[in-house]
Amino acid sequence: MPKLFRSAPAAAASRPFPSLLSSAEALESRQLMTVVLDAAGYTVVTPERGDRVVYVSSSAGSDDNDGLSADHPVRSLSAGADRLRDGTGDQLLLKRGDTWRSGLPGWRKSGASADEPMVIGAYGDGPRPSVTPTGSAAGFMTGLSSSPLVSHVVVQGIRFAAANRDPAAADFDPAAVANGSYGVQLYAGGTDLLVEDCAVEAFSTNVAVQGGLGSLTDVRFRRNVVVDAYADDGIHSQGFFAHDVAGLLLEQNVFDHNGWSESPAVTAVGAGRATVFNHDVYLTSSTSGIVVRGNVFADAASTGLQARSGGDVLDNLFVANPIHLDYGLVRGDSGPTPGGVSGTVNGNVFLGTRRLAGQVRGIGAEIANTRAGGPTVFSNNVFSNAGAAGSDGNGPWDAGGFAALSLVVGQGKGDAEQAAGLRDLTLQGNIVRDWAAGLSMQSSMRPNAAGTNGYSGLVVKRNEFSRVSGTMVDHPAAVDGSAERWTGNRYDGAGDEKVLKIEGRSLAASDGGAVGGAGGTPAYADPDR
Repeated sequence: MPKLFRSAPAAAASRPFPSLLSSAEALESRQLMTVVLDAAGYTVVTPERGDRVVYVSSSAGSDDNDGLSADHPVRSLSAGADRLRDGTGDQLLLKRGDTWRSGLPGWRKSGASADEPMVIGAYGDGPRPSVTPTGSAAGFMTGLSSSPLVSHVVVQGIRFAAANRDPAAADFDPAAVANGSYGVQLYAGGTDLLVEDCAVEAFSTNVAVQGGLGSLTDVRFRRNVVVDAYADDGIHSQGFFAHDVAGLLLEQNVFDHNGWSESPAVTAVGAGRATVFNHDVYLTSSTSGIVVRGNVFADAASTGLQARSGGDVLDNLFVANPIHLDYGLVRGDSGPTPGGVSGTVNGNVFLGTRRLAGQVRGIGAEIANTRAGGPTVFSNNVFSNAGAAGSDGNGPWDAGGFAALSLVVGQGKGDAEQAAGLRDLTLQGNIVRDWAAGLSMQSSMRPNAAGTNGYSGLVVKRNEFSRVSGTMVDHPAAVDGSAERWTGNRYDGAGDEKVLKIEGRSLAASDGGAVGGAGGTPAYADPDR
């Protein structure tokens, strides 16, 4: 009996990242632990003695089979799931290249432990097995009232695609547009859940992670492709949504074109409209322990990453979003994280922008509600290719005067008294080049004031601003040395060109000592790349 739910050579075709692991290397790594990362960084789970491996094939299976070998698979997803035993390291493997016109049954079973998780994976050669639920059914869902807790589960190597909702597919049915549901929905309480190397496509919300029936902790979402979520107009649509989760990792995923559709076949039936409520990724202020690392956020309806909960945002690529990143910012009816958020935003690249339903946007990062003593650090990020008319001269890229870095008031309508304002925020070593504006502060913010409009402990140092068509720094109030420190910043302005605005006065870089001003053109190895 094969000991793996995924063969290394076959899996490479379905992965968004190539595999570098030979079969011999994989076998060697499996002998060390039951759960390991292979040389290419993918999770490998080896069943323990006594764990059951159940094979499922829609093309070659029969529910009269026992399913305990690849030569005798069962046919239906429900028959395969029924053969797994709760509290064990059993594995359910779907045949690559096969398709099921249903979702997996509502999931109620847990693995034995973090070292012996239950696995839903794939076997054989070819593309990911496709789970394509119809109507309002989900592809994979936890959260049954009879099973409110699900823990120690790995879902890996599966394609979840909403049936009949892809306007580019031959089976597209306009009647299915209103039937969008969840691709992957984790609603049960529990801990230690991993979703890896999956594709989730064309649901109303592709992925939702929410501890609706109990405390939900330690959720890891790695190396998945999440694309083309859209919903009826008036219904909010997300690529990934998280609420009431403690400990969430988003690592090396692709989130692209979520929250809207440009297809006339979809818009003709009143769906797919891009609104301010639809995003690639939306993390509410009730999430905590967030790490967002090495992802791509592209072409969202509104925001690439709405990180209301703060956390660490590291080494990601943001491309052509109307708003790339909201950090700690809360608008609407919900309240901010009590006491503010904190974390590190480092090494990210923000490229280009796009209009939102015809309205000019072009915001790199909006920052609000940072916690006193956090600290919160934005460092070594690059903002580029979103100039006043766009690098390609194309109007839809117009950033319309919005700044790459915006310091804003961060309260929502609820619990406004819990908003922290901006406290102990450091902006360091960032590069802004070819953007409509550089760094702006909302006019209602006041140094050392209490509450959501106040700021203190602000440090802005060693940032570089070049080829910015508008104001490089807009600081509405007088610079107050007791609340902020500006040093070593470079503003690429020629002669007496007015590139700064401080307390309503337009100044040249040479007059910008209060904001750490120094003129000069930065030298980059390949500035137009």
